Amino acid sequence: MANEDTALRHDAVYGRLRESLLVFLEAMKALRDLNAFALAHEDSIEGENAVDRFYRERVMPLSAERKRRVMPSLTRWTLAVVRGRVPEERVRKLERILQEQSGRESEESFDPTTKEDVHDDPAHDVPAESPSESPKSPADRSSELSAAFHDVISALEDPHAAGDFMRTVTEGVHVERAGLLRSSLITSAVTAIEVLLATVATQFYRLHNDALAARKVREGTSDKEFSFEELKSYGNIQEAIDALIERRVDALLREGIDEWVRWFERNTGVKLPDLALDWAATIEVFQRRHLFVHTAGQVTSQYLRVTGAGIKQGTTLTADAKYVSRACDLLTVVGVAVVAHTAAKLMKDRAGDVTNDVSAFVYRQLMLNNFWSCVEPICRGTISLCAEDVTRQILRVNSWLGRKRVAGNIDEIRSEVQSWDTTALSPRYRVAKLALLDDFEALLPALKHAVDRGDVDDEELRTWPLLAEVRAQPTFKDFFPDAGTKAASEVRNTDTRLN
Repeated sequence: MANEDTALRHDAVYGRLRESLLVFLEAMKALRDLNAFALAHEDSIEGENAVDRFYRERVMPLSAERKRRVMPSLTRWTLAVVRGRVPEERVRKLERILQEQSGRESEESFDPTTKEDVHDDPAHDVPAESPSESPKSPADRSSELSAAFHDVISALEDPHAAGDFMRTVTEGVHVERAGLLRSSLITSAVTAIEVLLATVATQFYRLHNDALAARKVREGTSDKEFSFEELKSYGNIQEAIDALIERRVDALLREGIDEWVRWFERNTGVKLPDLALDWAATIEVFQRRHLFVHTAGQVTSQYLRVTGAGIKQGTTLTADAKYVSRACDLLTVVGVAVVAHTAAKLMKDRAGDVTNDVSAFVYRQLMLNNFWSCVEPICRGTISLCAEDVTRQILRVNSWLGRKRVAGNIDEIRSEVQSWDTTALSPRYRVAKLALLDDFEALLPALKHAVDRGDVDDEELRTWPLLAEVRAQPTFKDFFPDAGTKAASEVRNTDTRLN
């Protein structure tokens, strides 16, 4: 009976982990697709915002001193962007306040509609005379300006217009729509893996309720878990346990990634840094997300302390298409690995399910979508968990194929594949070996034999990524006249500019 109960609990826990991993991979695919879309349509995305383009081309080259002097003129022009979208009296009020606050320095006329080139003139960079009148306090000026901005922004229905307007008028900063999209993709990607890690921690506590008490004893706290009123609100002990698990997991997420590392090693024996494609780069993604959320990308002392980056505090960081693509790879590798290794360690009777599912997810979610950069590290890291040789061989082949795709040639894998003995394996593996080596002369008859035997089915013949190069060969149709083929571009990532 006890064994049956354990099996049922393992079924439930692993089912939840499997489902969460699939959702995570689907989310990462969506983020990659959005990143590729932004790259393909960047010109049209940026073309929608004349204010952004003007600041990039004509204002950003100016010195900070001259920017301040031309701001009244720029403000009047920028405010015209929102006229017609909000009540005119609100725009006029904000314009007046900005004029007053900028007007403490001598104004330089600056017409944004002209085509003349912008160059700094040292003659303009002289200290402004102190105003004769007594100025308002900084707090009063800030409060007045904030209230006026709130009146304008609250009337804007278009959130893009609101964001562009705020940044452009108050900071004179070029706002890239594609750049804003990519920073939001980084935020979403980190959120996705946080949700996944929270699920893993939750399922751990469901398997090991005793760990809830162990944490309290270890930390030596005497804090009450629940008040008497809270306890009365729960219908049974399980509801109280569920609530306690939720509190513990929420507290863990608030601690940050260093504590996550300690928690996983202490409770599951899984070392997150060892599972990563590049742990330092993974940490940097988390830290950059923090900058995007809290400082609009400006580097903080915490970022410098954690990452050791050799840049100045206050520098503004962004995320281009390559950065987003790399971040998705880094987080995908960690996400898949932590689920696989945690599940295999906590539920040894599910090790076969774990490796089979990872193999299937890598194929369907990554390989078929040409997300090759994380295929090899995931496959390589999962091989050690395999209990069945069939799965081990599949992961081995896909690991080689991932390296081949990333390198763009077979030199990276040639010697290893050539030494792979497939004589005792099914014809399918001889096909795989020849395909990895691009030995098309020997591959085509071997593939025909495997298809005739049923070792390779018609769908695989058309879509199996391993056969991409041979499908592009002119002689492929001679052997398989009825087989459809995919484009030759399938052997590469979706967009080479993301590599």
